[in-house]
Amino acid sequence: MHEDKPAVITTMLTRKCPYNCSYCLIKRKKSVDLPASYWIDVGLNLGKDIHFNFYGGEPQVYGDLSSLVSQLNGHNFNYSFNSACPSPAKLEKFARVNNLRNWTPSIDTLYDSRSLNGLETLKRLRKVGVPDLMAEIVVFPKMVSEAQKVVDFLIRENFWLSITFLSWGKSSNYDSFPRAKPNWSATDKKQISQLRRSIIDYPKLHGNLKSYLELWDCDEFLYQQLKPCNGSIVCFNPDSDGQMRLCRDIKGNLVTKWNALEASKNISAFFCDWIKDYESQCLGCSWACPFFAKDLQEQIRHEI
Repeated sequence: MHEDKPAVITTMLTRKCPYNCSYCLIKRKKSVDLPASYWIDVGLNLGKDIHFNFYGGEPQVYGDLSSLVSQLNGHNFNYSFNSACPSPAKLEKFARVNNLRNWTPSIDTLYDSRSLNGLETLKRLRKVGVPDLMAEIVVFPKMVSEAQKVVDFLIRENFWLSITFLSWGKSSNYDSFPRAKPNWSATDKKQISQLRRSIIDYPKLHGNLKSYLELWDCDEFLYQQLKPCNGSIVCFNPDSDGQMRLCRDIKGNLVTKWNALEASKNISAFFCDWIKDYESQCLGCSWACPFFAKDLQEQIRHEI
């Protein structure tokens, strides 16, 4: 059993969001949000090296955001906020007043309103001196050329970037994905190879992204993403109400009996329950693409 503490707390900060996307299941469960102090206590239990990755819902509408950023900065935690950026001007003002250190907009195209908000947010936050700015890009089937345009912009403007695939496209029937047929076309594959070449040597790639990119020319990677992600236990995934989830999959099955605060105090016991639930419940999902290189996946399998 792997007994190391997790490196990342991937926290659904709130389920609230000003958007109403038909394919999103986040808002189908009522949001019960916890105060900033709860998440700081979880982080202190896990140690100062922990990285907080907050998402939603929409972090910008979380009611205790000012206090959260203040306490994260005060304890010198590393953190990131993944956001659809509904209000770039308000966020710019917030960043200036609260010494915000990171924001990561989701940007998938150069034409839809949310992505344009994300682009504007990056420019505004750079202007007020936010040091850690990155864009999160999701590549959809038949939309690879749009992802290429986003990548070209980010490289030209020298922003950090992260990129991944949504295996089966958007759908309100999320549970159908593990039984769906792959829908990457021959044109997609050609454009993906071009996209890979354009960013493989870019110095501002997030985390293990270069290892991830090295798999892109592999048919098995593009066409057989039905398998579970191998359950990397370096990640710790609480819901907005503190209940521990099996993974960040938006279906959000819960790990037996645990909340984030108790799990952070007893990692070994939590992971014993986690691996049992993972093995019995996980069928793979639309996000189950191998972010880690194959050798790292093998290492994870041995550790658990």
